[in-house]
Amino acid sequence: MKIMAPAFIIGLAGLAVYAATTFRGDEPAPGPSPSKVSSSEQRQAKPGDQQQESLSSLIDSSGPGDISRKLDTLLSKKIPASYDMIDQINQRFKGSTDAEEKLRLARFYNSAYFNTEDKQLREKISTTLTELIRSETDPKVGRSLALSHSRLLFDGNTLENLSTSYKKKFLSFDDYYGELAHAFPGAPPEIRTSMIKELAEGHNRYASDIVADYMSGGNSGDLTAAEIGALKGFLKTNEPIFSGAPASFSMFEAIRVEKWLGAMAEFEKNGPAAKPNYQAVFDKIQMADTDPRFAIAFLISGRGRELATDKTYTAEILKARSKAYDFIDKNSSSQSLQSVRTMLDDIKP
Repeated sequence: MKIMAPAFIIGLAGLAVYAATTFRGDEPAPGPSPSKVSSSEQRQAKPGDQQQESLSSLIDSSGPGDISRKLDTLLSKKIPASYDMIDQINQRFKGSTDAEEKLRLARFYNSAYFNTEDKQLREKISTTLTELIRSETDPKVGRSLALSHSRLLFDGNTLENLSTSYKKKFLSFDDYYGELAHAFPGAPPEIRTSMIKELAEGHNRYASDIVADYMSGGNSGDLTAAEIGALKGFLKTNEPIFSGAPASFSMFEAIRVEKWLGAMAEFEKNGPAAKPNYQAVFDKIQMADTDPRFAIAFLISGRGRELATDKTYTAEILKARSKAYDFIDKNSSSQSLQSVRTMLDDIKP
């Protein structure tokens, strides 16, 4: 497999949809998405001499401007979260009148959650965030609380908090459906189906990007045929497009397209244990009404480059390259298209 070209790697950074579009300003994104939390990321570090640092002293000596930095430093030392830590953060949060400080404290709960494996402590953190979401009135603080909770492992409070936060206008339309898309993979089967139904009925493009990213990673194994059908229908009715001038080429939009095509290959595979059906992707690319830029987006991706080395798809790769080159040649004045031509030149089945 060939190394992905630098230009596409730069574009790939833009697909951090959650961090880039959900968290703004100096508010860092919380812990990893529930569906992608590894056991190593959840592993609790053993207490060491660093635990001798007094949390009470740290909090008492912190002004509104530096408490978040000190707390982050504390967690970066891998000192496990504790009941005492959460109680003191609660006291500080409830006693604070500084919205900026409360916003920063809100996301700390998420960090603390993933810094312990104590199930009861995790339940306490989830319950605490739920109570704070119910009582909060400041929209920015409420949003931070909502996002901190939505990225915990799925539990009995997840859907209630998303709904409450949406009704209280803490979460926007994109926020709500985006978090629903992040959360459904971690939900139990009896709840997951209804979440997928709500996603499909919401027709939110931001959520479709998240679903496409998740499904293109080969994550259909646990889904029922009905759920796969609903998600496939959802993505098909939210097919990505290249905006701007007809002859322009956006690397960020190319990544969205490639993820969407990857999801289609996953949906069309023959059975849970089978490989993605990339013939479905090439069939889509060759359709007369398919934007030629779909061919470019797929070919220059890591997935496309890998398939170029697979003799099974040699004929399809050549046809896709031909469609891509024809489009580029017809738009020779487009700098963005000419810039990707050299990337196509490197793809030789």
